[in-house]
Amino acid sequence: MENVPLVHDPQIVEKEARMKEDETRDFLLNLKKEYRSHQIDSVVHQLNSEVSAAIDCIACANCCNKLNPAFTDNEIENIAADKKISAKQFIENYLDYNETENYGVMKFRPCKFLADKKCTIYSIRPESCREYPHLSRPNFIYRNRSTIHNYKMCPIVYNVVEQLKRKLPLKTME
Repeated sequence: MENVPLVHDPQIVEKEARMKEDETRDFLLNLKKEYRSHQIDSVVHQLNSEVSAAIDCIACANCCNKLNPAFTDNEIENIAADKKISAKQFIENYLDYNETENYGVMKFRPCKFLADKKCTIYSIRPESCREYPHLSRPNFIYRNRSTIHNYKMCPIVYNVVEQLKRKLPLKTME
C-alpha cells in the first residue's frame, strides 16, 4: 500500500467523496476503457485486503446505520429461529418482503440488530452484510452505481478507490 494516510472517519469520507464525486464517477466509467476487468479486479482485491486490515469496521458501523441489508428466505429462517420467533413474525417485525423475489430488506435504519456499533447476530448475519463492501467480488467495474454509493459512506471503499486512482492512472484523464 502506498504511503498515503487512510481516511478512517466516515464523516470526512462523506465530505471528501462528495467533493470528488464527479471525478470519481468519470474515473470509474473510463477505467474499463483502458484496463481489462480481471486486471482491475486484481488491483481492487489487493487494495481491499490491505485497506480492510487497517480500518476498524466496528469503530465506523456506517453500513449498519445507513443501509438496508437484504435477507434470503434461508437467512430469515435462521435468524428467526435464533430470536425464537416464526419467520412470519420476523418478516412482519423487521422486513419489507418481496414475495415475487422471495427476499426481504431491513425496514429500519439503523439496523435493529446493531447495539453499541456491534452486530448482535454477527455469526448468522445475512450474506449481504458478510460480503460488504463487496470489493472481494469479481467484476468490480460493472458495479459503478453501488461503488459510488459506498464510496461516499464506507472508509474502506473510499480508500480503495482513491488508491485505485493512483495504481491505475487513466490516459484519458491526464
